[in-house]
Amino acid sequence: MKRLKFHRAFVAIAMMLIGWLPSLAHDFEVDGIFYNKTSDNTVAVTFKGSYGNDYKDEYVGNVVIPSSVNYNGTTYSVTSIGEYAFEYCESLTSIVIPNSVTSIGNDAFHCCSSLTSIEIPNSVISIGECAFEGCESLKYVELGQTVEYIGSGAFCECGYTSITIPSSVIYIGDEAFVDCWNLISIKVDDQNKVYDSRENCNAIIETATNVLIAGCINTKIPNTVTTIGQYAFVCCDIVSILIPNSVESIEESAFEECNLASISIPNSVVYIGKSAFSNCENLYSIEIGESVNFIGDEAFYGCDRLSKIYCKSITPPVCQTKTVFEETAYEGILYVPINCKNKYESTDPWQNFICILEKEFESSVDGIDKNNLIVSTNDSKIIVENILMNGIVNIYSFDGVLVKSVTATDGNVVIEVPAKGIYVVVVDGKSFKVMVK
Repeated sequence: MKRLKFHRAFVAIAMMLIGWLPSLAHDFEVDGIFYNKTSDNTVAVTFKGSYGNDYKDEYVGNVVIPSSVNYNGTTYSVTSIGEYAFEYCESLTSIVIPNSVTSIGNDAFHCCSSLTSIEIPNSVISIGECAFEGCESLKYVELGQTVEYIGSGAFCECGYTSITIPSSVIYIGDEAFVDCWNLISIKVDDQNKVYDSRENCNAIIETATNVLIAGCINTKIPNTVTTIGQYAFVCCDIVSILIPNSVESIEESAFEECNLASISIPNSVVYIGKSAFSNCENLYSIEIGESVNFIGDEAFYGCDRLSKIYCKSITPPVCQTKTVFEETAYEGILYVPINCKNKYESTDPWQNFICILEKEFESSVDGIDKNNLIVSTNDSKIIVENILMNGIVNIYSFDGVLVKSVTATDGNVVIEVPAKGIYVVVVDGKSFKVMVK
């Protein structure tokens, strides 16, 4: 969490220097709970005093937040729990949040070390950064079915053993569950699966339509995922992982310091970020898909056992620096497509490999394999030839959605697709990527 804390501290200092850090004084108190007015008829629960650290234990024991509060003849609806509202209330043991609350602010329950359980009502839409960070006694967490946003570090360093992420969630920030040492399983409602999530698991993948909290040991990523975010699986105890053809980008440090022995980067991926697989000490083999065109600094640095690299791209991917690979990797074997050896031998840092061999890979962009199976396009149609009798042809969109499935009765099929774009054709156990123009 050092990165997040530094960031928040930097922002706070910058705001004070330019003179617009907002006042945090509470407006009024009713029945031992402090409030700030957020409109003419709504309030946020806040802390006592002008700053979050003015008082350390203004809330103790069991606290019940009302859905509305009356002050000076005006009734206010309690719609949020403000930033730092309960921070460092180390004697707070339980909290009841009403259905009127729609948001929980940054650091709202930060370091409430005696808080044992929390129920987030169905009204809450967002949970801020580090909202429950350091709640080490927290054993039970129930998230309402309306939560859409879980901020960075929201539940880090907590003590619970399991958590269910509702299907309403569309965003989970970096390190949301990092350092939850007792966390064994994370369940995603709409995935109907439980993922083993031990050790220092910070497994976060942000997608356009869904969010997966994946675990350690053995991990399968669903084919809705398009981006594997920064620090997604950093330091996880992953032994194997299947990356689907929907993934286009693997961001900075996504798999840094994992236990992977081999990795296959699918043809859909175009970008591999800085330190994406750095310090994976057991990694000995990698397959880089044919569409990868950029590899960030130290992407595979510190992978001391790496000895086999299969790079399927006809054009050598651009490497940000010469330290993409560990020096020892250049003593291994680099496999490249047929007739591409000269390109790699004249491109830095690929030219540093002592042994570069050409290899005919099973699938390629032009849709022809060594067994004469041919995949081509014509207008809005995909044509597949030389299929085994009664072979099944599956057409997937580039994001992994099955578009059509056809059985070949005479060895050839012509399939019309609904729109222009890139498609993945799977037939006879082989996959081909084609462009319908």
